[in-house]
Amino acid sequence: MIINKYYHKNDPILWAVNKHGDELENLAKESADKGLTIQVTLKSNKVYIGFCEQIPIPQKTNYLTISPILSGYRESETKKLIITTNYFNVVNEFITEIENNSESEIDIITLNTDVIIKQDEILTAGIYEQEIYDKFNSTAHNTV
Repeated sequence: MIINKYYHKNDPILWAVNKHGDELENLAKESADKGLTIQVTLKSNKVYIGFCEQIPIPQKTNYLTISPILSGYRESETKKLIITTNYFNVVNEFITEIENNSESEIDIITLNTDVIIKQDEILTAGIYEQEIYDKFNSTAHNTV
């Protein structure tokens, strides 16, 4: 009853993450709850930028699921982020094709773009903001 007083009936996982979650679980919670984009860099230098649509139950799994909107890699020497795939554009094209060429309802179609990442493979993770990325990668900020 106390939990339900402060959280919606569907949010016991939010309460559990706030009380027992680690940093990555809290980041996933912020993404899912507030719609924030996160960036995850793996030990292999692969980078995913996207959303967590589900909040992992604290300390129950060693995996993180991301619905990517962008992906790429970090250059091995400079660690500069190179974007190679724009999922957002592909998904929009896919939805447009469905709307124009099919009787299918978009609500029941799954796009299967989610990526499941073992947490042990994550090197860094944080909130991603395109404006900040653009500022750091403008020519004015790249001179030493």
